[in-house]
Amino acid sequence: MIFATGAWLLMMLVPMPMSGAGLFGLNIGPMAPVMILILHWIWGAVLGGVYQRLAKLSHPT
Repeated sequence: MIFATGAWLLMMLVPMPMSGAGLFGLNIGPMAPVMILILHWIWGAVLGGVYQRLAKLSHPT
């Protein structure tokens, strides 16, 4: 979750303004940064779950 939040923050500060969406994508709308953060959290949770399962499969205890 911390990594996903960091990736979201970096995305809000660099590519969003460069694409014309404004700082934190506020030119798109006020809900844009919130929804993008939630999507980053979902992606981070899925990625972490998959990584955890793969780690258990490769190193059974």
